[in-house]
Amino acid sequence: MIYFKNQLEEINSGTMSVDQFVEELLEFANANGFTIGFHMTSQAISKGLNRDKRVTWEVKGTQKDHRDGDITMAYYSKHYRHLYAHKPYKYIYVVRSADAHRTDGNWFRAPSLSIVSEIPIDASTLQQRMEEEVKNSLKQKKEEHAT
Repeated sequence: MIYFKNQLEEINSGTMSVDQFVEELLEFANANGFTIGFHMTSQAISKGLNRDKRVTWEVKGTQKDHRDGDITMAYYSKHYRHLYAHKPYKYIYVVRSADAHRTDGNWFRAPSLSIVSEIPIDASTLQQRMEEEVKNSLKQKKEEHAT
């Protein structure tokens, strides 16, 4: 499990961009043979123990999905921009994505999701920073194209 506290401190201080943070996150996932997604929730998710007394950290499905015979599912997106900005949430978790997870294109679902890390930042602050990064990136590209 990884904590991104150092990277987030660098983002807050301006020494690292959100793009660089995401790039490091993706490099870590690729180096360890998996892809990632983002799950948001208003509730903190605690670690637990499985039957073998091993520590687990997972999102358990809570919403019945009619497309899957009303099995309770947990949802995530592989793209931060697909998270619901209008839903009240406090926590963003990086989860392990799997090819076997069902999808409708933007959202993926499974009965449970393995958590890689919690992103310890206020979701509204992260949303604002992401929007600023996109605006700055577009502005820079326009300036480069104009010269």
